[in-house]
Amino acid sequence: MRFGRMGRAVVTAVMAATTLGSGTIAVGAPPKADDDAAYYAAISRRIEQVSRSGGNGGAVDRMLAREFGWLMVAGDDDGADTGGADTGGAGDPIALGTPSASDVSLPTPSIYRNTQLGRYEVLARWQWLRCGSAYCWATNYGGAQGNDGGPDGFGVVSNIALNAVTTSFVTYTERGALYRFTNPDVIDDYGSGFSEQDRRYYGRDYNWDHGLLMYGFNIRTCVGMRGTQWTFRSRMSHTWGDTGVSSITIGAGFVSFAFSNAGSTNKWQAYSPTVLRWYPCG
Repeated sequence: MRFGRMGRAVVTAVMAATTLGSGTIAVGAPPKADDDAAYYAAISRRIEQVSRSGGNGGAVDRMLAREFGWLMVAGDDDGADTGGADTGGAGDPIALGTPSASDVSLPTPSIYRNTQLGRYEVLARWQWLRCGSAYCWATNYGGAQGNDGGPDGFGVVSNIALNAVTTSFVTYTERGALYRFTNPDVIDDYGSGFSEQDRRYYGRDYNWDHGLLMYGFNIRTCVGMRGTQWTFRSRMSHTWGDTGVSSITIGAGFVSFAFSNAGSTNKWQAYSPTVLRWYPCG
């Protein structure tokens, strides 16, 4: 299902979620379905706080379990950290056709069992890295203020159809200012994706420095699925100059970006280099 771009971007200190349904309450005192926006806002703020205080992926996982009842069931739990808000295993930085060979970290997505709401949550992230003393986005694309080309894109996808419940998306500047976006470009039973405008406000305020996407789901069935491998991966696209992401398509195991100027070379796109493999049905 697709959503229009009218009224999509909202810049504020909290983030919103798009709710397609509600999970079954399991334990504790979880929020009502109507409160999903506030629920995810609290989670995103705490992830950022733990990361900025020096906590690695393991520290974030412990916080999520202790404060929100999110128990990791699959993911990169090596505790590696690349700095900033890269809150999981660092993964392999993405090699881009730019002055730096490794400009962006796309960690392997993680899956948590949400014991409060009786569903699963996928958490996918990215982080622009440093190229020496400067941020790679500034080194590669200049420091002028304003929009950096058209919208960038980010999505997460499974190879197995799920029952989608909700999704949310936030981006941050390198100083931690939070931007939230209310509607996905696409959400279906394989995943979700957002295309949003990246912008440089000041010398150190780029609103796509790092960010995270959360996708809540339930398993459809495990009948006949024993031994089946489920995979999850994220995909990111960055654009500048004369093009931007115009639409996103998601299907079984893939995220596809379309561009406003398909012939432009001012763009790149890359999947997370490590695929998350999961056997939820045994």
